[in-house]
Amino acid sequence: MNELQPRRTPKQERSRERVEAIVAATKRLVGERGNDAVSVREIASEAGVPIGSVYQYFPDKNAILRTLITGFLETIETELGRVLGPVETVDDLAHAVDDVVDTVVKLFKKEPAMGTIWSSVAANTVLRELDWSDARRMAQFLSVFFRKVLPDADPDRIFDACLYAAHTTPMTVRTANLAPKKDGQRLIRELKTLLKIRMRSLVRG
Repeated sequence: MNELQPRRTPKQERSRERVEAIVAATKRLVGERGNDAVSVREIASEAGVPIGSVYQYFPDKNAILRTLITGFLETIETELGRVLGPVETVDDLAHAVDDVVDTVVKLFKKEPAMGTIWSSVAANTVLRELDWSDARRMAQFLSVFFRKVLPDADPDRIFDACLYAAHTTPMTVRTANLAPKKDGQRLIRELKTLLKIRMRSLVRG
């Protein structure tokens, strides 16, 4: 069994409620204090469940963090799919780059704890490879939309550009959210500029 996967899937309503409480408590605590400052015992106390219940469903704290990130990634993919789905032309794509960045900004502002959690995952030696796996997965997701609009572009170059965007965008957004407001706005503007320059390079071949 993958040690980063939940031990079991809750089927009864009471069990689902416990798992939801554990995940929500982890989000609150790690989001406020960082991963290293939070223990499984504290998570159990915050969730209002015995510590044995945490281990009944999750092998360790990393597995809970993994569950949080997976859920957040699914939300990001859903929202980006709505932004990129209608894109049909290169001009549409240029506008969509701005919308993609703005969407990620809004999602991190809506879930501020996820910025801290995502940073914790990136710094975690156990979860780091999965962080890159997530970036590759997001790059594949984005590549589908880019290949639709740019059928003559090199698929490998499209993937490389999407991998760069998938890794750089969340990292820059997290930094911008922590920076003084004007500096954060500058970072986001620069991110959009660089991503559009890279997109145009694909068009030129």
